[in-house]
Amino acid sequence: MCRVGTMFVVAAIGLGGLFAFGQDKPKAAGGTAGGASQEQMMAAMMKSAAVGPEHERLKAMAGKFDADVSAFEAPGAPPEKSKGVATNELILGGRYLRSDYAGTIMGNMPFKGMGLFGYDNLKKKYVTLWIDEMSTQMQLSEGTADASGKVITTSGAFDSPMDSTKHTMKSVWTIVDNDHHTFEAWDIPPDGKGMKMLEIKYTRAKE
Repeated sequence: MCRVGTMFVVAAIGLGGLFAFGQDKPKAAGGTAGGASQEQMMAAMMKSAAVGPEHERLKAMAGKFDADVSAFEAPGAPPEKSKGVATNELILGGRYLRSDYAGTIMGNMPFKGMGLFGYDNLKKKYVTLWIDEMSTQMQLSEGTADASGKVITTSGAFDSPMDSTKHTMKSVWTIVDNDHHTFEAWDIPPDGKGMKMLEIKYTRAKE
C-alpha cells in the first residue's frame, strides 16, 4: 500500500543516512554513530513493533458483524436507516484490524468501504484509516481509550466536499462485549457547532 511504502522509504532513508554518517565518523567499539549499539537499535525497533494490551482489545471487534446504521442529516430530524455487513480481520500478527464493509446508503445505493485500526506504540495512540466509494479522501484519525479501554475516541481533519473547508471528524468506538460494539461519528465544522452524523450498532453475525 502507498502508506506502508512511504513509511518503508522513510525508514530506509533514515537508516541509510545513519549508516552514511557512520562512515564519516569513527564508531565506538561495538556501537554505531550516536552511541547506540546495533543491539540497542534492534531492541528499540522490536519494542515499537510489539503487540500489547491495546492491540489485544481489538480482538473483540474481529469477525463478521451485522450493522444497523443510523445516518443523521439534520438536528432533530429522524435518521435514515440502513443495513450492512462488516467483515473484520486481525492482520500482520494482530497489530491491525482490517475492516471490509458492504451495505447500502441513501436508500438502496450500494456502498463499500475499508478501514484499518491499530495502536501506535510510539505515539501511544490509536490510529485509524478509512476509505470508501463516496470519497477519494483517505481519512486518518488518532486518539486514545478511556480508563476501561473499551471506549476509544479519535479525531481527524477532512475537507468538506461542499466548499473544501476543513472539518474535524470525531469518532467513538465502544466495545460493549465480544459480540457487540458501536461506532459514532460527529462532524465538527470550523465554527465548532458539530452534530452527530452517524451511529452504527454492530452485532456478531450468527453462523
